[in-house]
Amino acid sequence: MFEPASKSMPAIDYVSMVRSVYTDRRAMVLAVSACAVGSGSAAFKTGSWILWGVTAVFGLIAVFRYISMTHFLRANVGPTDVEQAYKWEVRAT
Repeated sequence: MFEPASKSMPAIDYVSMVRSVYTDRRAMVLAVSACAVGSGSAAFKTGSWILWGVTAVFGLIAVFRYISMTHFLRANVGPTDVEQAYKWEVRAT
């Protein structure tokens, strides 16, 4: 049976794992931007409105994810605060 990481891992390891998801904002923005450039290039080449929509969604994801990461940095989750880390894990997924 599946057991959540928040219950099976030591607290400090679990919080560290969740914290690593929110650490590097620049890498996240760069990755989503690369996806947007790729889908935007395909949309331009094919003239597909669906791909333009996908490109816009990538842009929205980047903005909302960046805001979420900024809020996490302000939250000051302690090294053994499993309950807070779990809330942020759910928010990230």
